[in-house]
Amino acid sequence: MFKVLGGLLLLGCLCCEASVRFGSSRSLQKVIIFFRHGDRSPINTYKTDPNVDYPWIGGYLALQPKGIERMYKLGHTLRNRYGWLIPKHGMYTWDTTTVLSSASERCILSAQSLLASFYEPPAGAINMTIAWQPVPVTVLDRSQDTILGQRRVCPKLDAVREKLLLDPPPESRLWLKDGFELKDFVSQRTGSEIDSMRDLFEICDNLEVVEYFGLTLPDWAVEVFPNRTNEFARGYQLTFSATDDLKRIRGGAILNELLGKMKSKHNQRLLFYSTHDVAMTNLFNTMGIQSLLEERPAFGAAVIFELYNSLGSDMEVRMLHYRNPDTSSPTPIDIPNCGKPCSLTMFELSIKDMLLDDYDRACSLDISDE
Repeated sequence: MFKVLGGLLLLGCLCCEASVRFGSSRSLQKVIIFFRHGDRSPINTYKTDPNVDYPWIGGYLALQPKGIERMYKLGHTLRNRYGWLIPKHGMYTWDTTTVLSSASERCILSAQSLLASFYEPPAGAINMTIAWQPVPVTVLDRSQDTILGQRRVCPKLDAVREKLLLDPPPESRLWLKDGFELKDFVSQRTGSEIDSMRDLFEICDNLEVVEYFGLTLPDWAVEVFPNRTNEFARGYQLTFSATDDLKRIRGGAILNELLGKMKSKHNQRLLFYSTHDVAMTNLFNTMGIQSLLEERPAFGAAVIFELYNSLGSDMEVRMLHYRNPDTSSPTPIDIPNCGKPCSLTMFELSIKDMLLDDYDRACSLDISDE
């Protein structure tokens, strides 16, 4: 009997918590979760890398066990907040949930890890001998992906970024100037020819990842890591959306996708997007959310859009941010130029100038800058 009473009290607490979170649970209509993959190995190595023989599981750019655990934890965190949106039978159904992933293996595995805990069947709800159920992950073709891996060919993007890296605008000049100085410094100490900012970014990423995994940093790293290298890596990623043209191509493509799902009349209430840090940076930069641009999105970071049926004929949009799965509650984010409450109509108006209506046309070198 005490177990029953305890269970009822726990259920009551959970219901109270849901009530606090959502106001009225019935008014929450849709949740869009846009998240970075879990902890991975470095992008690459270099000649004097003290960890060159470290046995990364799956090699470089591969999701590590630590990353699987992180995404599984994120799934639990999201389940605690949104689990009541799952059908009462506890099973995945195609008409309630959509999961999209970049073609990168680490993103696919991260999505599967998250879903394993988010969709863990409740005990006794169904007749299964394992506490797991399969949930399909739709993988976007690299050659067509404009929103997650963002690998679809775009000549204008390449041309604008090349010019920007050579002659940066004032707001980017400081970190790029530091990047040129870092390039010479790192070249001499790594024994590797650093021909581009991309090469430098990969070494900065290597330092950040190996330090995170508790491995040995090279002796010279103390002179530049973490402040200068991390700031350069953050700034380098901003170059993908540094101008209005680039924002429309990168961030605008993501906003088109998200807005379309927000306005869709389909019944899907749970939408998951497994992506990369640079795609998240492109989204934040395009929306002008400075608080989310102060550092690279961490492994397992997530941004969430909640849609509420609380404004009569319109919908209310709320934006939340999990810096990492260790955060028990997300941080509310003010959507620029949208007001409070932020209606879906106002949200669309606030991003209207950045929406991308024709990717191929925007990426054409024949189209002059506006």
